[in-house]
Amino acid sequence: MEEERRATLLDTGEEFRELIPLAVIRTETELSKYPIHNLSKKGSINIHIVHNDAKGRADLLWKVSPSRDYGEPRQLAYKLDTLVVNRRIDEAGKPLPSLIRLGSLREIAQDLKLGSDTALVRKALLQNASAFITAKLTYKTNTKQVRRLETGFNRYAVVFTGEQLPDGGKADAVYLILSEPYREVLNNAPVRPLDYDYLRKLRPGAQRFYEILSRKIFAALKFRHPVATLTYSEYCTYSAQQRYFDRQPMQNQMNGIHREHKKFGYITSVAYAATVDSENKADWLISYVPGPKARAEYHTFTRSGRVIELTETPEEESGAVFPKQLAAPRRRTTRQKHLRFDQSLDLQPEATEGRELAPAPLIGEMVRRGISQAKAQALLGTANAETLPDQLEWGDEQIRLARPGGEIRNPAGFYIHLIEQKVLPPPGFETSRIRRSREEHRAKLALEQAEALRLEREYDEYRAREIDRYMSEQVSAEELKQLTHAELLETRKKYPGLPKQTIESMIPLSIRFNIGQRLRLLTFEAFCDRERRQPPSPIIAEA
Repeated sequence: MEEERRATLLDTGEEFRELIPLAVIRTETELSKYPIHNLSKKGSINIHIVHNDAKGRADLLWKVSPSRDYGEPRQLAYKLDTLVVNRRIDEAGKPLPSLIRLGSLREIAQDLKLGSDTALVRKALLQNASAFITAKLTYKTNTKQVRRLETGFNRYAVVFTGEQLPDGGKADAVYLILSEPYREVLNNAPVRPLDYDYLRKLRPGAQRFYEILSRKIFAALKFRHPVATLTYSEYCTYSAQQRYFDRQPMQNQMNGIHREHKKFGYITSVAYAATVDSENKADWLISYVPGPKARAEYHTFTRSGRVIELTETPEEESGAVFPKQLAAPRRRTTRQKHLRFDQSLDLQPEATEGRELAPAPLIGEMVRRGISQAKAQALLGTANAETLPDQLEWGDEQIRLARPGGEIRNPAGFYIHLIEQKVLPPPGFETSRIRRSREEHRAKLALEQAEALRLEREYDEYRAREIDRYMSEQVSAEELKQLTHAELLETRKKYPGLPKQTIESMIPLSIRFNIGQRLRLLTFEAFCDRERRQPPSPIIAEA
């Protein structure tokens, strides 16, 4: 009974009250996935992420071009963003204003524990402001709509104390002017909570690790999986850290990061499983057991209703694989040294029952690889018909990659061993079955995105038509003149520093917006429903 009680307390985090976060910061979940800063202590990092679709076209692009004059945004610039800028953005609420007040350079320096070294703060601000981002990506909004960001932009401009603000006044502190692409994502992307006090305790590399892993930890706890998993290549890509291809330097690099999180109880244990990435380069699947700190966070955030927004499947959220057990890799005997696979982890979930492939082609595939007809028939009786082709393809790849002197001398026996021992390919190996599924999913997603964009465009056209119709039928020239004059006075009062030409260009848009507010126009959701159910019909009335 006592063990059950302690397990329940551990699961909820109640036993570790000192680990419960008191200061929470909510950060957006979309752009924060991608790296901007070079967190390496020395050397330059080229941040350029490209993902191609099945036809070789880039469907995701993220590139950061630092300023030649101010240099790469590095560790201090990263801390400035995570501990100061994100905090002010969170405090500003939504919809975000375009102008964000940070405080004086001295106040920022004190927040970052730099004493009175304002020169370092100024340089870090300019590095962040001048880093140019080229992005081509799709994201989901907090209302589950799919949006496309395809542009080049700086996230914000910086105005120092005493310099001129957009309204013509002088800045009494350091201000950021958020760019429109950045502000739009911040206003519409889901947010996730992080422990602000915990972030402040961590060094920059460990901070970034916390940002990357926390989403997977939350999902593992939500879906009651024992571990969260992350590939080493994924961590290096999204943290902009140097990637190693030998195990010892890789572990030395990760051990320093893990040590901080173990110290504070965020993770309790780590296990590695060797694998390869999509280019057959050495990679590792790293499994993390959530610690009491992670459980305390999860309990606090879910109880307060501020839990991370989860939009993918449980497997995608927490790392795509859920090992049944964590164990040290087994030592291979002399007889087994020619076998090049890792048996320490069951790397994929059980296949769904009732989904089988036709047995005759599977037998043919095994016979083609040197397995006798009788043995193939016997293997089919105990094998999983859905994953058996994956095992055969994995065997093909290992035989192809075997080095001279360590070659697989009995290929048929190797295939039999894989099937009998139920050895599945690691997640870094894409089988033809998984590739087909991915391509089908991507094609379906592309159709859904195209349909969403079509509906958004037609909704904008519908609103414009109805406003035009109302203005032509209901608004006289005299009334329009009065509206224009009233809007001119209001805009001058609200934005006294704007040029006359800018104000004049704003007035027609503002008048149309206000008229649209009068009308009982369909909401976007109602418009989409109408489009699916019946032909459009004009709906217009004054409220």
